[in-house]
Amino acid sequence: MIVNESDPMDALLVRKALIAAWRVDLAEQALDMELATSAYPAVDINKTHTGWASDAEHGLSGGGSSVTTKGARKKAYYAARFRSERDNAIRQLQKRYLSRTPGM
Repeated sequence: MIVNESDPMDALLVRKALIAAWRVDLAEQALDMELATSAYPAVDINKTHTGWASDAEHGLSGGGSSVTTKGARKKAYYAARFRSERDNAIRQLQKRYLSRTPGM
């Protein structure tokens, strides 16, 4: 067990990891939407469809152009930032676990 349920710091780190994971998902969905609407301006943004980023990239591969909009770069930056926050919280939990485990 990595998490000590009675330790408030462990509980905080778990919440940080979960919130960051949720934010990663939101940023990736926003990036998918940005890529899809850039590649296919007629895409209805109210539809939910998984894989828009791959659909957009596939649609662009034949034309030789690339989607490098400011919005897409910003969303990719936030996805990477939140991924880093999630990973840092998990590493801190692992360190705390190892410091509590005798012989480690």
